[in-house]
Amino acid sequence: TATSNFIRITADIGSGKGTQQRTQLALWQADGITEVACKRYQYNTEDVIVQSIALTPGNVYYISVDTYNTNYDGTFTLCVDDQPDYDFYEGAEELTDLNNWCSADAAYTTIGASPDKNVGSCWNNAGPQLNRWFKFTAISPNVTITVDIGSGKGTQQRTQLALWQADGTTEIACSRYAANTDDVSISNSGLVTGNVYYISVDTYNTNYDGTFTLCINNIDGTYYSRNNGQWTNSNTWSTVGYGGPAAADYPQVGDIANIQGNRVTINGNETIAELNLNAATSTTDLTINNGSLLVQGKVIVTNPGNNINSTLSVSNSTLTINDNMTINRNGGTATLDFSLDNSTVTINKDLSVYATAGTNDNTISLINGAALNITGNALLSNTGGPKTWLTIDASTVTLTKDLTLTAGADNLLEIALTNAAVLNVKKDIVRGTPAYGILNCAAGTMVNFNSADYLQTFPNSTGSGTGDTFTYADVTINNSRITSPQLTLDGAVTINGTLTFTDGEVATTATNLLTIAAGASVAGGSQASFVDGPIMKIGNTDFEFPVGDNNFWQPVAITNIAGGDAASEFTAQYFEQTPTDNLNLKSPDPNGDLNNISGLEYWDVSNTGTIVTSADITLYWKDQTRSDIDNGPDLQIAHYTGTEWENLGQSAINFADPGSITVAGVTSFSPFTFGSLSGIFNALPVELMGFSARANLADITLLWATASEQNNDFFSLEKSPDADSWQEIGRIAGQGNSSIRVDYSFIDKYPFKGNQYYRLKQVDFDGTATYSETILVNHPGTDNIAFDLYPNPVNQEVLQVKSPTMAAIKSIVIIDTNGRAWPVTAEPVAPGAYQVRLTNTPGIYVIVITTETGQYRQKILKL
Repeated sequence: TATSNFIRITADIGSGKGTQQRTQLALWQADGITEVACKRYQYNTEDVIVQSIALTPGNVYYISVDTYNTNYDGTFTLCVDDQPDYDFYEGAEELTDLNNWCSADAAYTTIGASPDKNVGSCWNNAGPQLNRWFKFTAISPNVTITVDIGSGKGTQQRTQLALWQADGTTEIACSRYAANTDDVSISNSGLVTGNVYYISVDTYNTNYDGTFTLCINNIDGTYYSRNNGQWTNSNTWSTVGYGGPAAADYPQVGDIANIQGNRVTINGNETIAELNLNAATSTTDLTINNGSLLVQGKVIVTNPGNNINSTLSVSNSTLTINDNMTINRNGGTATLDFSLDNSTVTINKDLSVYATAGTNDNTISLINGAALNITGNALLSNTGGPKTWLTIDASTVTLTKDLTLTAGADNLLEIALTNAAVLNVKKDIVRGTPAYGILNCAAGTMVNFNSADYLQTFPNSTGSGTGDTFTYADVTINNSRITSPQLTLDGAVTINGTLTFTDGEVATTATNLLTIAAGASVAGGSQASFVDGPIMKIGNTDFEFPVGDNNFWQPVAITNIAGGDAASEFTAQYFEQTPTDNLNLKSPDPNGDLNNISGLEYWDVSNTGTIVTSADITLYWKDQTRSDIDNGPDLQIAHYTGTEWENLGQSAINFADPGSITVAGVTSFSPFTFGSLSGIFNALPVELMGFSARANLADITLLWATASEQNNDFFSLEKSPDADSWQEIGRIAGQGNSSIRVDYSFIDKYPFKGNQYYRLKQVDFDGTATYSETILVNHPGTDNIAFDLYPNPVNQEVLQVKSPTMAAIKSIVIIDTNGRAWPVTAEPVAPGAYQVRLTNTPGIYVIVITTETGQYRQKILKL
């Protein structure tokens, strides 16, 4: 199911990924026959990639992986990603380090690329052919771009290069090879600072594709600090070196600023290309106070271990870093501090903090409504240095991608939230092995899982070492990704404040249990946001469990608890499946004999810890038609005793849509569901008593029965060769409404030889459908007669069929790979010889010929 308009599919082989060769790959619309994109091997052992930027989010698509023939079949690894890569203009790789930067040798490749947008005006062929895309935001008017090959830099030849405006089609500069193995460069001095530009790298054709190294320089001057002072004072800077002669001006757009052993202050609005702070010789500080700093490239802060303090302070200001920010602590007894006070810091790539040695802590601190926004990944790594803190006080940190915590021991990494602080988590918090790292959330603080792009892992509360735990206060679930469950617990999680359900399902298990502590609460809950799995509430206060299953939200509440205390535990889970022993009803029952209970759903509510004396149970329905509830007085709550279902009756009912039913004074907690006193009212969903199959000589008989039916329109029999692609092979009308056992059967006259799968789809009059379990049947086949079929493949519409034994044909059927069957006519042309006309679409079919003595089957290919 498409989560964006883009998909990248890779069939990966080699290096342990698979043994298949000559891979062929295609992407299809939901019908499996309308092609979206296609790609095949150029070389036997290469990976094959298919991409598209034309998907419709929410639509279903199919992927087909093939190989040339059986000489090349084997294993493969399949990978998918919903973000475009640099084969497309839309997925252009962003270059943010523009200071004489070069990629790793041979980091990029045109192998397997596809053409996108325009051909460069100077290129030596119609095209583009195999171009790759890059983009950057200009930080000076001057740029030099080089595609480097040869001497380990790359294998590509006949390189072609172009520079484009932000639209990717308006050309600025163009260059191409003169000789096959040339490096190719572009230089231009007319860029507009702040504008986005695109680079396209191509080669002449597939005979010359290969790897390449990309280099770019968009830097003007380099400045070094020489005195303490204001940023805009030229006496603060030298262009020769630290302590060198004063410069004529100060670092500005396109320049690199290096600060070492000095304290520099910014009070205005400044823009530079790169910033380096290094406390190598004396105290090294940069303070931004009532101003702003835009760093178009990277920021590096280093404390090399010389017992010297270093500080980056942002107060009532903004700091924007378009590339990575890296903080290194390598020893010493001094401090390293990055502080934000009523300020906004935005890092558009990664933040990495490394500590390896030293004493006194490393701190990143936010106070007074500060905001730290990290667009890339964040890494806090401590392999033996002083403790690293991220403290958030009345402020907000937003993590767009992963936050990774890795440490060499416990109590080395801590994130602390105080005074209504907010931590926005848009991907995952990842702990290393062992799981060191502390998350300490004070009362009233919030962890907000609020992604629209990623399925997320909800980090468990326990960790490794002494006290390295995650302590949650308030938590909000607000994940709108199109597939569910949106969040999955990776261990047991305890909520100590308010857990708010806004959007997204949370998957739990008995081991990875979500627990609401005594005094904590839950808010929200909807069809779009609930717990799929068990949830525990500690304490003896009223509580509504926001549970659901299979995309259905069906809460259960426990109220008016008698007895118990703060150590009482209630665990609840909703199941959208037939209750155990659903036909075993207590009789006589002092509350009235039940006619039937729901065949669709039930709730399991258990009491552990301090056992309560009694409580009221309320079951909710969110769709009256789906739960087949149509009469208030007739509806009861049924309870499973462990051997039979008893009637608890009803103490109160909210007969509406949605609605609820309550029973008071429950003393035994185990499964509950809806019950009905009558077969006329509240018959509840169809109760399927079983679905089985029997393989016969020439066919397969499918058998099932219902104990009761309500609004049952029909049953659809579905068949599959692989339990993945399904095809309807027949329909049987239902009874509509019934309170007695009804037996059904269906004969599949055209079974596959070998394995086939069946399932039963029950459809109500309103179109609501439910499925049975899937069953597997193996049929031995009945190939006890022989025929000659030719030509095969059938390249026209006529297939010749001849019986060496002169057997008379009773019927001929052809079956496609999904099990659909079409009768065809056998036209006699001679004794034992027939012509069969095939008008079906091209494809692989099985022809089934039935005679008086048996059946003959053979696979044919219709061209």
